[in-house]
Formats: sequence, C-alpha cells, structure tokens
Amino acid sequence: MINVIIQDVDNFFKRGLIEALHQAFEAKYQRSLTFYEEMTEETIGYMDIIIIEVRPGDNVQCYPLLQYRKKRSVIVGFYEGDAPLLQPRAPLCLKNMVYLNKRSPMTKIRNDVLFAWNEHITGNCEWVMPNCKTCSHVMLSRQQQKIAHFTIKGFNNRQIAGLMNINAKTVSAHKHCIMEKFNIDNNAELVQFLRRRIAIRPDDNLEGTC
Repeated sequence: MINVIIQDVDNFFKRGLIEALHQAFEAKYQRSLTFYEEMTEETIGYMDIIIIEVRPGDNVQCYPLLQYRKKRSVIVGFYEGDAPLLQPRAPLCLKNMVYLNKRSPMTKIRNDVLFAWNEHITGNCEWVMPNCKTCSHVMLSRQQQKIAHFTIKGFNNRQIAGLMNINAKTVSAHKHCIMEKFNIDNNAELVQFLRRRIAIRPDDNLEGTC
C-alpha cells in the first residue's frame, strides 16, 4: 500500500489526479494507493507521496510539518502559470520537491510522478533531512511582519505609514523587499500570499532581516 496526501483546493483537479495515479501505480507496480486529505504531525510520517499546491512565494516559505515526513518520501508541488524559480534559499523541507504544471496533460503528470517515485525508492535522488532548527528559510523582519499584518487588513501604504509612524516610502520599500524575498511579481500576488501563508499579529516576536 502506498499512502498519498493531496493538499489542493481544486477538487476537480484532485479527482482527475487520484484516478490517474491509481491506474498508473496499479499498472506499473501492481500496488494500490490510499489517499488522505488532512496533513498533521500524525499522518505526515506515514505518507509516501506528498502533493501540495505551490503558488507565488510558496517555494521559499517554510512548511514545518514536512520535517516529520518519512525518509525517501516524494514531494510534488503543482503550480500554475510560470514555473517557480529553483531557489538556493529554499527551506530544507522543499529541497527535494518535484515541480509539475497543473495544466500539463494528465499522461505527462502521471509519468513524471512515476519517475519521481522510482528515483526516490531506488535512492538515485539526493535525500536532505529536513530540520527547521538548522534551516535558513526566508523570514520577515519584525517591521515587515507588522506591514504584512496591516496589508492583510486592507490598509494602503499611506494608512500603514500613519499607523506605524513611519514614511509611506519606507512602507513601499519594505513591501518591495518582501516581494523580492518570496519572488512575488505584483501587489495582488503579494496580498494573496500574505493571506494564505502569513498568520501573524503586529506584536509577534519574529526574527529576520531584509
């Protein structure tokens, strides 16, 4: 039995992927798959294949639960649009991720997942033990955390500047720095990323610099 977890909000895509992988692994390895939806500390250690959705900024953002995954498990990140840049600063938990385009033909997706699985189980793929304590993943400074918080709340640069008693140009510079850190191209992607991945309060004690 091969355990698979899929973290993706697109249910139509998930159904097609589940069916394709069922057929592929049954035909090639004569093995059945069991699919899970909830990723927790308890379930992650049993997963052989971990499939997650990757949006702008996610490929340098820490996924703490992945430090508990089993050795030689396969991580597949599905993206839309332009391919995520391979980042030298990517967190250890994502070093082995296989990036696949959601809009690729399902036959290509199926074959790429099979290839990744074969590379991992044969030991041809380099294994990096994830460890959040030694990982140099991208973080936000305390000032950037505050700006992120107010951005999520819907305040513009001038309003944020007033709330923080700083210059509006300073707010703009910090936002630009955040976008550079996470390879985000525009303000819309920035807001989506912050709402999706940054759960913070303005008084949180978090480290990191620009």
